[in-house]
Amino acid sequence: MTTLRSEKMGFYNLIMPFESGWEILNELGEISSLHFVPDKQELGPNKPFSKYLRRCEEMKYKLETFKELMKRFNRKVIIGDDVPLILGHIKEVLKTRDRAEKTYFEEVENEIEEKSNYISDQVKRYDELLEKRDRLIEYKALLKKTKEVLGNSVIFV
Repeated sequence: MTTLRSEKMGFYNLIMPFESGWEILNELGEISSLHFVPDKQELGPNKPFSKYLRRCEEMKYKLETFKELMKRFNRKVIIGDDVPLILGHIKEVLKTRDRAEKTYFEEVENEIEEKSNYISDQVKRYDELLEKRDRLIEYKALLKKTKEVLGNSVIFV
């Protein structure tokens, strides 16, 4: 009929053991035809998955910060558009590890945290150097003006 009509949909409750939640949601996520709507009871800071959502939001914020810094320093930002390819790559990485799949996010989170701290430190140093450069340029201009006013008889030590 029309392209504005949605496909047939259903609304279901998903109940799963906490221990296998990672694997189940990974498999369901690869189908790419699901939309999760949290129950009102599942919302709030003390619910089982809220700390994971908060951690994901923190990592997203740090990645957005990286993206903004790359733009600031005229670096090319590459964003993967091919989701199945990215998921395939992640699956390959997960197969080569000797640890549970659910620990992969913790590894990525730690790596992002380390890089975030390093980059923050480097940007801070860069900004300090720019400030010192600007101060030296001002001092140089001041010395030139002083020499013009006082003449060549003044010796700067």
